[in-house]
Amino acid sequence: RQAGFPKDYLQVKQSYKVRLVLYGERYNDLEKHVCSIKHGDIHFDHFHPCAALTTDHIERYGFPPDLTLSPRESIQLYDAMFQIWKSWPRAQELCPENFIHFNNKLVIKKMDARKYEESLKAELTSWIKNGNVEQARMVLQNLSPEADLSPENMITMFPLLVEKLRKMEKLPALFFLFKLGAVENAAESVSTFLKKKQETKRPPKADKEAHVMANKLRKVKKSIEKQKIIDEKSQKKNQKCGSKPNT
Repeated sequence: RQAGFPKDYLQVKQSYKVRLVLYGERYNDLEKHVCSIKHGDIHFDHFHPCAALTTDHIERYGFPPDLTLSPRESIQLYDAMFQIWKSWPRAQELCPENFIHFNNKLVIKKMDARKYEESLKAELTSWIKNGNVEQARMVLQNLSPEADLSPENMITMFPLLVEKLRKMEKLPALFFLFKLGAVENAAESVSTFLKKKQETKRPPKADKEAHVMANKLRKVKKSIEKQKIIDEKSQKKNQKCGSKPNT
């Protein structure tokens, strides 16, 4: 035994085997939305995941493994493909009503929807690889929402975004900006917006009522101070009377 070490320091410690279990499915499907401005108001438009892709990316790398579609988004992808290319050979086969994993089923399970999603992705990839790149490009463009939120009007409209989230009961929320100056400008714009909103909600006679109330408080304060002085004088007078010597 070496001095200064615990008795069991040099003993081999028991090891454990740890297995990493991966599960790629969520209980709920998550959908993305993009903030846009329409007619001077804030709107949240559904953002289809495929709208973030290009035909070049799909041709080189395929669909990203973490890019999943909700059942609604799979139907939207099919509708866009059918709209762009109505004579597409597999249109009827991949129609949701005819799809082999949906046919004659009262309940469509998540894995059935996932198989449909993979079939559509594989079909769109085949379009690109088989020379139908233009049709595939138009499909991706059709899935892109029209957004109007340039860096110039982002700070101006940011308070309206916060107000919109408040009305939707989505606050508190986290906002991510990559420049410190933009963060400060956004915070300042919200502060200015709230101050103006507070001013507009003030009653018309608020200033007059506040002035009247201040005068009343001032009179009450003077009355209290005056009464305090009278009480102090009376107390001193009583003390003098009580200290006179007996004759």
